[in-house]
Amino acid sequence: MTDRSLRYFNTSGPNIPKEHYTLERKELVARGVVQVKRKRYFTIWAPRQGGKSTYFRLLTTELRREGYQVVHVNFENYRNRGAEAPMHRLCKAAEAEWGVTFATDNVVDWERPVEAEREAKWVLIVDEIEGLNPELLPDFLHTIRNLYHSRQNHALKSVILVGVSNLAAVIQDNSSPFNITDQFDVPYFTQEEVFELLGQHEKATAAMGSPQIFAPLVKEKIAYITAGQPGLVNGFAAKLIDDYPQEPTFTLKHFYAVEDWYVRKALEKNTANIINKAKKYRRMVEELLFLEKQVTFMIDDPAIKYLYTQGIVTEGNRQEVTFGVPLYKKRLENAFAVKINGEDTQFFNNGFAHHMGFTPQGGFDWPAIITAFQDYVQRRSFRYFRHTDPETGQYLTLKEASVVYAFEAFVQTLLLEVDGRSYLETHAGLGNSDLILNVAGRESVLEAKIYRRAGQYRQGLEQLKHYATRIGAHEAVYLVFIAQHHSLPPEIIDQKGDTLTLENGSPLYIYHVAYDEEKDF
Repeated sequence: MTDRSLRYFNTSGPNIPKEHYTLERKELVARGVVQVKRKRYFTIWAPRQGGKSTYFRLLTTELRREGYQVVHVNFENYRNRGAEAPMHRLCKAAEAEWGVTFATDNVVDWERPVEAEREAKWVLIVDEIEGLNPELLPDFLHTIRNLYHSRQNHALKSVILVGVSNLAAVIQDNSSPFNITDQFDVPYFTQEEVFELLGQHEKATAAMGSPQIFAPLVKEKIAYITAGQPGLVNGFAAKLIDDYPQEPTFTLKHFYAVEDWYVRKALEKNTANIINKAKKYRRMVEELLFLEKQVTFMIDDPAIKYLYTQGIVTEGNRQEVTFGVPLYKKRLENAFAVKINGEDTQFFNNGFAHHMGFTPQGGFDWPAIITAFQDYVQRRSFRYFRHTDPETGQYLTLKEASVVYAFEAFVQTLLLEVDGRSYLETHAGLGNSDLILNVAGRESVLEAKIYRRAGQYRQGLEQLKHYATRIGAHEAVYLVFIAQHHSLPPEIIDQKGDTLTLENGSPLYIYHVAYDEEKDF
């Protein structure tokens, strides 16, 4: 179906438009050109795989059309090195592009040859500026600031400092004298841009006589699961094409298979970095995941500032802290989950056999499953699904997180018995993800959550109704774990054990499971 002579989705490094499907992002490029024409020195924050390298190439091309000479250097690997190596690289790049000799490896002295040139129009782009040795960074930024104040009298009309973490925090933390009044964002793709990029493949394959298309819902889900992050959008599309090269239409079946690969198997540097950084504030991350804790986004809070500058959280529509990329959110949930480590042998040693979790027709017997799970908790508690610090022995895992970890492991063990599959439907907002269970071609959507307040309960139920209807699920299950100390509104109490009917005629089951915050942990 696909022809290797076609352009393709790029998954590493900057795009080459003749070889790769590429969005021109003309409006964004024009904004950058305006900043340069205004002689602005500004900063850009763009996480890895955020499309910044491709953007700089597009911006550089346009600036050269306008008569600017652009130097682009990367300081990624100089954090533990002195001034000589990064300055040598900068000087050589400047000499090649600007035609001026820089006979210095001193950061401060570098400004003198720049000030001597008055007629040319130069632009300097410094990528991954935070990779520079922290001891050198203040002097470098001081030099740039000096050149900014005298830019009317020399050739260096604009400097663009780029970071893979938010530069405002990096610069502040280094006691920098640099004035960062101008911060330019390279946003992720909008849904329309994702559709446009995927459409380039559809048009190219159609022109070759072998059309290959993405189903409309698949396009929506790619845009959503990736939050439009350029690297993930391209990676997801490339994986679909590589795994199903002969498919004329990519459907939800193909989407879920690739999503499952990303969630459970993909080895990707940026994801590993996200997980590693999140460990510093693990408790807060788990509170957002499992308690759906509403936290007002305040950049002066050290935890919020750190997680935001690392690209883990962002500000939601109601000024709350929320997760930015659904796919990364689920990887965090997986990374923090305690592995079963043999505990599955304890799930069913009380006379409950695996087959008892299913009806004669092959569907899930949810009352039986929940009863068996409650019996397991009474015998074993949730403590086996909590990480402990190897040095202090203290628990690292949030209590409430272990409840969800344990139940998901319980259900996954049942699926193995009937050769079932599961997929995780990730959401950008707070709360853990839905679990899509597929047994013999029948799909069930399970949402397991911790009760915090009535509004959160109602909102979760409405979202589950909408989602289960939209994908045509055969059934949906709303499983809510409720600490015994909670006093529930009467209408919520009355919903325990209810069966609702979705718009597509499928049932939605509501179950409440009580737990003891002291005894069960």
